[in-house]
Amino acid sequence: MQISDRPYHGVYNTRETAVPPFELPSPLRKKDGSMVQTPFEWMNFRRSAVLQTFREEMYGWMPPRPDRMRFELLSENPAAFDGLATRREIRIHCAMNSGAEKSFDLLVYLPNRRKTPAPVFLGLNGRGNHAATPEMGIRITREPVVNWSTHEVFATEPPDESTRGIQSDFWNFRGILERGYGAATLCISEIFYDSPDAFASSIYRLFLPEEELRAPEHKYGAIGAWAWGLSRALDCLEHIPGVDAGRVAVHGHSRLGKTALWAGACDPRFAMVISNESGCGGASLSRRIFGETIDYLLFWRDYWFSSAFGRYRNREEMLPFDQHFLLGLIAPRPLYVASAADDLHSDPKGEYLSLAAAAEVYRLFGAECAEFRSGELPPVDVSIGRETGYHIRSGEHDVTLSDWKFFLDFADRFWKTESSI
Repeated sequence: MQISDRPYHGVYNTRETAVPPFELPSPLRKKDGSMVQTPFEWMNFRRSAVLQTFREEMYGWMPPRPDRMRFELLSENPAAFDGLATRREIRIHCAMNSGAEKSFDLLVYLPNRRKTPAPVFLGLNGRGNHAATPEMGIRITREPVVNWSTHEVFATEPPDESTRGIQSDFWNFRGILERGYGAATLCISEIFYDSPDAFASSIYRLFLPEEELRAPEHKYGAIGAWAWGLSRALDCLEHIPGVDAGRVAVHGHSRLGKTALWAGACDPRFAMVISNESGCGGASLSRRIFGETIDYLLFWRDYWFSSAFGRYRNREEMLPFDQHFLLGLIAPRPLYVASAADDLHSDPKGEYLSLAAAAEVYRLFGAECAEFRSGELPPVDVSIGRETGYHIRSGEHDVTLSDWKFFLDFADRFWKTESSI
């Protein structure tokens, strides 16, 4: 379907003067009206209630681990990037007692010069593992990928040699390795290709009958599937020598920034979470009605979420949460949110204010988050914060080398030791 075939729909406000008055609910307020007072109370009672509300009202059900998993080494190169790293391609096989099977490929780089197991940056890609690296020989992703060069809404195409290495700067594998970290990625298309027609061929077919997968209403969505895939990748990383599986940062950009946040909220094994320009349904506040709104987002991509989320179209004030609740679910683990000054679509101020509001949860654990008390956006191209970090970069919707510098600097605060490299 062409974009021009669909009528304009939804509010798309880019004027601060048009932001309506709103009041944010507190993630610490329990159903009886009392407030969470201690980390124990948050971690053992309130957190699970908030997480369940997101499952029921927004992201939907996430499947459990499959009955069986197997990790198949497809290739290994101990001298990748001119000897800087060891590269592995690993096929993750998932199988159910019903006979249903699904597999997807994980690309992993580990630095050769580390003396200790390496922390790893793990993220999903949309164009294929072969598109994320300049190295030749990586297997081309087996499923259709998004074709950004057309104006079709749900355009996909079989990947080929022409897309090899086209996102190398976006992923910055060499820069990550030079800082002493590992990097890993897998393609969303092998988990749930980005289309409303993908339910029946996605990982959900491991768990659900076809008639349910083809039903018009669904209690699950693409973001849940992608987040599930990130957790399965972490299962695999836990079995790779040289990986410090206790220090894996899950990261993502745009729709996959939303996914990284949801994966980090659902799977506490992720030791750090990084969201880059995730916007509506990710880090930004829905109640601001700025940039992409719930109505606008669901008109184009309702299959990313549970059908229940549709009840809040043009009714953001009725949400039992806002996205600062999601950010609070990451606490007390390190969390970084990034915006771009020209990416009004993602509402940079809404992302910043959301992180500032999530500080209420982080302060339970002793974090000061003093940089976020003023509620004012920091200067462009300056990183702020400690337990939670933020920057707004000059430029548009993208991941750049300057973003990666801030992400790596943030990780260094927690994970870099002199003896490790």
